[in-house]
Amino acid sequence: MLKLLIKKSLFILLCLTLPAVADVKIEKGEKKLPLKGESFKLNGRDAFVIVPEKAKANTPWVWYAPTLRGLPSKAEVWMFEKFLAKGIAIAGIDVGESYGSPDGRKLFSDLYQHLTTTRKFAKKPCLLARSRGGLMLYCWAAENVDKVSGIAALYPVCNLESYPGLEKAAGAYKMTAAELRDALPDHNPIDRIKSLAEAGVPILHFQGDNDKVVPHDENTKILVQRYKKFGGPAEVVLIKGQGHNMWKGWFESQKLTDFAIARALGEKLAPLEKLRMLGININREKRYVDLDARVCLKEGALELVVCTSGTKEHEAIFVVEARPVLIHAALLLVGANPGNPAGRRKLEQGGWIDVPPRGGEVDVSVVFKDADGKEKESPLQNFMVSTADPNKKFPTSTFLFAGSRLIPQEKGPNIYLCEQSGNVISLSTFGDELLCLPERHGHENGALLWEVVGENLPKLGSKVSLRLRPKFAKAK
Repeated sequence: MLKLLIKKSLFILLCLTLPAVADVKIEKGEKKLPLKGESFKLNGRDAFVIVPEKAKANTPWVWYAPTLRGLPSKAEVWMFEKFLAKGIAIAGIDVGESYGSPDGRKLFSDLYQHLTTTRKFAKKPCLLARSRGGLMLYCWAAENVDKVSGIAALYPVCNLESYPGLEKAAGAYKMTAAELRDALPDHNPIDRIKSLAEAGVPILHFQGDNDKVVPHDENTKILVQRYKKFGGPAEVVLIKGQGHNMWKGWFESQKLTDFAIARALGEKLAPLEKLRMLGININREKRYVDLDARVCLKEGALELVVCTSGTKEHEAIFVVEARPVLIHAALLLVGANPGNPAGRRKLEQGGWIDVPPRGGEVDVSVVFKDADGKEKESPLQNFMVSTADPNKKFPTSTFLFAGSRLIPQEKGPNIYLCEQSGNVISLSTFGDELLCLPERHGHENGALLWEVVGENLPKLGSKVSLRLRPKFAKAK
């Protein structure tokens, strides 16, 4: 009896955990394709696959949209041939002018289920969105984060209000324009990309700065800014003077093609943009900033961790040559969120109130070569102890991106205060620091609570890198 109950329980558990297989009807299709492939109808909708000659199980693939009449076209042949040469298939389905609606998303899921089960395609395609294909693919991807390896896009529509407009799109959503406006957070790509960003799905958009149909400022610019804010890896190639057209450069971009190939094959991307400013290295793929620095103190009490040259080297551990305003810009480029240092604000009714520091959290570590010549990365807290108790280590390596202060000037450029003070990463509260600790901390001599641990550092004057790694919320 017990064995029977166990078997029944296991059976029920198995039924509950197995994914439901969509009821898919496949018929012969007549869609014309720009390359040799297979046209078929899936639940009455035109669909296609273009498969490499020596396709294997778990075939990598690129998902193209929109697959409307006449699409894909001959314009895509160049990049499609590059995909095929790498053993990558191309597929798509015509969901009509769905504008990313639930009905269109359901058909996308039917195609995905068919390709990954019956045809043994890989579980994580790279999505290739052209124009309004952006609405379709981004809306599906937002609900299927674990099924997407990357998104490559050519002048994609990302905002229903921009194109086609709510009046025109409402019918596809079976709503009035007013109802759709209220429901935009559930259907508009620019409002739905947080889960994709937090999952680290890389995106690459090619866009023209003269696009009148799908304006950059209303679509890609908004989406990518938000994507980076949520910590997602994103890059935009903005083409000067180009619009929503059939320019050959859109369809024969080696950069876009290489991105789609790498993501379809599950390969690591070359860094989206490894940038370097004076004394600063920016890794946008891994989302951190490295500062060139030197050890300037190995004994003594501390007001700062990092200062600029010629300022407070007598009470900071490291000195940097990089301009603070450029460090600020570098942190913005990897998606960090600035706030403000501690200060005071005057009330309209008179009097003042204290303003606490705020800003995105940034983990700080030190990268240097040890005695054996091997590179090591060590959390910043390993280099400081209490002045009262040498056994008490500094409690954190996480600081707030306060962002110093920008002071307007009647004449000439505004003043970024950290440029004058040199307070790059501060333990004490000065009100102009770039990175700071939470709450206020005194900087009078009697209030200095921490000192440097010289024995853990390379010799005085040694070159090190200070790694600033913003912390991003994890997807739930």
